[in-house]
Amino acid sequence: MMRTHFPITATILLLCFFPYGVVALATVTKGPWMTRASQLLEFKKQHGHVRVPKRYKEDPGLGLWVNKQRQQYRNFVTGQKPCSLTPERIEILDQLGFCWNTLDDPVDNDESDWWEHYRDLQQQMQLKSEKASSSSTSLATVIPRNSHLGKWMQKQRVADLSVQQVDALNQLDPDWRMPLREFVWEQRYRELQAYRNEHGDCCVPITYIENQPLAHWVSNQRKLYNKNLLSSKRLKRLNAIGFVWNRWEYEFTKKTEVWSE
Repeated sequence: MMRTHFPITATILLLCFFPYGVVALATVTKGPWMTRASQLLEFKKQHGHVRVPKRYKEDPGLGLWVNKQRQQYRNFVTGQKPCSLTPERIEILDQLGFCWNTLDDPVDNDESDWWEHYRDLQQQMQLKSEKASSSSTSLATVIPRNSHLGKWMQKQRVADLSVQQVDALNQLDPDWRMPLREFVWEQRYRELQAYRNEHGDCCVPITYIENQPLAHWVSNQRKLYNKNLLSSKRLKRLNAIGFVWNRWEYEFTKKTEVWSE
């Protein structure tokens, strides 16, 4: 986007000659706007850029202010009112390296937001791991589907992510692409395999106290099968481990085999 460069005022000259002196500049040009500009410079000194995330936890007001400057700049360019930006303020932000259009920036504000969400996920996973009795925590079970992070994760499962982003999510949970229902199915399937290895079959009784969720899951698979609602893929996988579709018939067959011996 093409913009006009405006004459540099005495205030802006002070910024040019003392590029890290906005705190001093704030004493020359006082007001809420210059206070935020000072905070933006402090952010630049810490991070090396002024791409403040919209959800900047350390100072939410600064993130909102940066976003507002972009909105105000669009009003300035198009002549719309109200507009709080002046040529002097635009020049000050230019001197700080302000990015008026995040699409023009190779490391844009959206990516900063992405890593903010990722850090939130890390915290949630860490808290869950500390409270859980086992290490079998997953994003699908830790993050509620209808929460802000849950909705964000749903988008990531179908998004075109960078290699770094995919690697980061893999470190949190190798099965992060699985929605909650699919993850639970896979988890129960593994539990059923473990049950078969221990008991010799997949006929989990509904009264199996050691793992009631597994018992109800097995019963539900039979119901889905009888209603022809079980996918062919899952049907094939269950058959591969000797799933018992008719418990009564299976138990009767076992008894007759015992009687015949």
